[in-house]
Amino acid sequence: MLPLLGNAYKRLNKIPVNDQNLDDVARFYDSEFKTRLSPDEASEFESDALISQLSPAAILLQSAYIAQNTNPVGEKDKTA
Repeated sequence: MLPLLGNAYKRLNKIPVNDQNLDDVARFYDSEFKTRLSPDEASEFESDALISQLSPAAILLQSAYIAQNTNPVGEKDKTA
């Protein structure tokens, strides 16, 4: 099972990330994630800095399964 997942992740890393994917993830981080941080942590949080460290596969997966998922935080394991 894990080799299949690894191969799928490698294939995702070859798919170009578009501006919509980046915007979706940044919007989620800023509107959902950052708002749950303490004021001190939130003042230092920069979504662009975090996103720049992510692989294309991570951005695509977070865009699809977290940012575009209409379920509330805590229920993102459910699909719309």
